[in-house]
Amino acid sequence: YNVLASLLMGKLQPLASVALFSRAQSICQIADKVVFSGVSSVALAVMARSEREGHSLKYAYLKGVAYITAVYWPILCLLALLAHPVVMVMLGERWHEVVPMVQAMALATLIFFPAVLSYPELVASGGIADTLRASLISLPPSAVIIGLAATQGPLAVAASQFLTIPLQVLVVLRQIRRRIGMGWGEL
Repeated sequence: YNVLASLLMGKLQPLASVALFSRAQSICQIADKVVFSGVSSVALAVMARSEREGHSLKYAYLKGVAYITAVYWPILCLLALLAHPVVMVMLGERWHEVVPMVQAMALATLIFFPAVLSYPELVASGGIADTLRASLISLPPSAVIIGLAATQGPLAVAASQFLTIPLQVLVVLRQIRRRIGMGWGEL
């Protein structure tokens, strides 16, 4: 799934489109790497310990989501606002077409914040099968959306994340809410 957009665009679009999309994706993934590197393994250990000690996973999850959001959203908002200078510094002037894609991806990724802790929470609560179930529910329609967008070019694929990311997050949140008894308002 992670390389589906590039594979489809490689078949349906000129090679330059794949390169543009790939560069935009690489820039946007820097925020993920800065914020999330190591978070998942630490979160899994913390949540597993909370579960073993009989503490509520709901509060651990909500606290983790609050911390991640406090760091992640400003980075993504700055990236969207400063996409042009970031692209110019990182890639050079020849890559100016990447700017709107970076902006779209950064803004679409804002909704991703609760999903970062989904795997550790589901594993700690005994719902590892829920991770597979969530993927089986959300990834096929996401793949169709990406496939349709790929016929229109790299900016359309970047913009398709405004549909695919919320879909995936909603599906996994449904699993998490069921496991830990969390209400939408609490999130």
